[in-house]
Amino acid sequence: MSLHNPLISVLLSMYNDEKYIQQSIYSLIQQTYKNWELIAIDDGSQDNTYKLVKQITDPRIKIYRQKNHGLTRSLNIAASYAKGDFLARQDSDDISLPKRFERQMDLFRENSDYFIVGSDLAFINEKDEIVETRTCARNKFQAIQKLGQLSAPFGHGSIMLRKSAFDKINGYDESYPVSQDFDLLLRLSQLDGEMGSVPEILYKWRVHPDSVTSNKWWFQLVQAVKAHKNVRRIHPKAFCKKNFVKFIFTKLFVGFSYIMFSPQAFYHYRMAAKSFNEGNLTMVNKYYKHANKTSRIKLPSNILPLIARAMKLKHDW
Repeated sequence: MSLHNPLISVLLSMYNDEKYIQQSIYSLIQQTYKNWELIAIDDGSQDNTYKLVKQITDPRIKIYRQKNHGLTRSLNIAASYAKGDFLARQDSDDISLPKRFERQMDLFRENSDYFIVGSDLAFINEKDEIVETRTCARNKFQAIQKLGQLSAPFGHGSIMLRKSAFDKINGYDESYPVSQDFDLLLRLSQLDGEMGSVPEILYKWRVHPDSVTSNKWWFQLVQAVKAHKNVRRIHPKAFCKKNFVKFIFTKLFVGFSYIMFSPQAFYHYRMAAKSFNEGNLTMVNKYYKHANKTSRIKLPSNILPLIARAMKLKHDW
């Protein structure tokens, strides 16, 4: 481990993340691969986030405070401080499993033409329980096919990429307040070389009511229109108009559900329906009760089977 010459620079932006930030950073400290630095940007937090991070005594952690600039600009600022040849992402409420960096670095060593490596994901709830898993693209061809469907081929927090590739495309496009990961991956897909992922779950992506805001869906919808034009220009053969229409419909459905119920209620109704599909009636009742506590409009319980059936038809809301 070298404090002066870390091979990996981890980019992390924090904003009012006191609930999960220490758990997220400790998951980095527990990595079996030790030669990394953490560039943690406190993006104008109003809670105890900064204080909690300062309590962690590890010389590899560098903390910077600033006024609120948003995630995209904060990540570019973090990258400007990076000393490593590789950049890894970590979100402030997520968890990297202990062998994440080791496995990703192994893949880079075995494949000199790789410029980005992801991993499979597990989605977890507020109690760290796994609620869903996802397999990511294994190569550039699969990644481009995903991009053509307006779907990110890798989970943003799970990626590690060569800093030279990041610099070659001039980092994140700050005109994207959301969906900056999709735009980054789309532009990276134009580079020579290969994209890949470790075929095992190395990253836990937390899904919880507080991570869903009532206005984010609208920004994502606007950015999707912009992104689809770029996909059609860069990868016209991979683009599918049907997928674009489906994506727009899904965002509108989710957005109007936030308005009708509330982001928190929609999350719990969705989890209740998912539990129904899995035959877990105990969790159905639990999520249904939570939903009705925060919902502007109470859904009768006999609606849940219909939602569950719709989820089977459309797997990824």
